Amino acid sequence: MSEFRFALKLLQTTAGNACVSPLNIAHALGLVLLGTEKDTREQIVQAMGHKTHEEAHAVLEKAIKTLTEKDIASVAARLFVQNGFQLKKEFQDAAKKHYGAPAEKVDFSNSEKCAAAINSWVADNTKNMIKELFSAGDIDPNMLIALCSALHFKGSWEEPFDAPYEGDFHLDANRTKKTQLMIKKSKFAFAWDDDLSAQVVELPYTNGTQMILVVPKYHDGLTDVEKKLTDEKLRSMCDNLDRSGEDEVEVIMPKFELETTTDLKDTLEKMGVKRIFDPTGFITEMSYQPLSIGAAVHKVKIVVDEKGTEAAAATGMIAMMRLGPMPVLVHADHPFLFFIRHNGQTLFGGRFTEPQ
Repeated sequence: MSEFRFALKLLQTTAGNACVSPLNIAHALGLVLLGTEKDTREQIVQAMGHKTHEEAHAVLEKAIKTLTEKDIASVAARLFVQNGFQLKKEFQDAAKKHYGAPAEKVDFSNSEKCAAAINSWVADNTKNMIKELFSAGDIDPNMLIALCSALHFKGSWEEPFDAPYEGDFHLDANRTKKTQLMIKKSKFAFAWDDDLSAQVVELPYTNGTQMILVVPKYHDGLTDVEKKLTDEKLRSMCDNLDRSGEDEVEVIMPKFELETTTDLKDTLEKMGVKRIFDPTGFITEMSYQPLSIGAAVHKVKIVVDEKGTEAAAATGMIAMMRLGPMPVLVHADHPFLFFIRHNGQTLFGGRFTEPQ
């Protein structure tokens, strides 16, 4: 998976404050891949930025193994299956082997009890940051399978910011809003790009991960930056950051908390992934009856303060039977992009446009 491509694609389908976890979504899609055949697989693989489904599984497995073994993040997956509904043994074995996703029986006809069971699992696997992925109203009695993944990340800054202070966040060229801002001066790695008219700075955590800030030069410049920003451009900027340590870099950014819910069905369809949602039933290798994804929900909560960052993500996909000398100044005091990455994988990608 190209490091930032999937994150940028996902963010292009959103507006305003937004945060997504490309790895968490890819984890859920990896489960779906195990239950699909060629044409359907290709749509998913292309959206994820891979050449083959074998490559997709290999990259995902390696990333998840690294994150969990190094205790960087907790990553979990689970299949919630309707009581009495039979999955193909090959699919169950593959889901458990590749993603550690065992099947758990639930009763979708009892929407409140079913939602409570799924949400309890999500809460446990996101350290209670996300307590509700599905409401009882999201559960349809015709649902047969819910494919869920959860990810929790907590990182402490290598160099904590100073105590927050109240300052102005520039919403655009003319409007401001008071919020809590944080400041830190250090030898951060940074870069400037003339074509984007934007700065990039790398803020390391103690666990080997980094937050990448992409900060437009102009207060109303984020739209233009996003139009021009590509995976190749962002990777190149990150690979060529000035790490000489010759310049002190002053970073200002808001202390913030975001919680966003994404209709993943709408997002993925915009990215060309349509067959898995087609009521005709193109998910054929999961069970002995053709299935389609009836609902797909992705929820992210991220907290960024002077000490570090805590973030969680959960994705649920429900399958239904076919029925239907001066320091360098990097002041993120106006709309900017941020990415949390580790070893070539983007755990979270987000856009901050306005304090709440």
